[in-house]
Amino acid sequence: MRLYVAQPDTPYQVRPPLVVDCSVLAATVFDEANGEQALLSIAGSVMHAPWVIDLEMANVALKKLKGGQTEAIQRAFAQYLEIDIEKHDVDAAFPLYFRWR
Repeated sequence: MRLYVAQPDTPYQVRPPLVVDCSVLAATVFDEANGEQALLSIAGSVMHAPWVIDLEMANVALKKLKGGQTEAIQRAFAQYLEIDIEKHDVDAAFPLYFRWR
């Protein structure tokens, strides 16, 4: 008796969730020294972040603009905006709920 195993193509396989922060994303899109390592750490994951990630990345871009290379920074930020990241609301008072109970 033969055993046949069907395995879905890569796009259909479950991708593990990963919470990312600004430093990892900035390293990848702004071509920082540790960008390759950062890219490997997020590859194949479904990325999640608090909604403020957009503001943090804009802040990084603004700081980098002071150093010049305006077009490169604009392209990098545009690349960031294309990344599929599930953004979540954050309840700033959430940790306090545990103390009040």
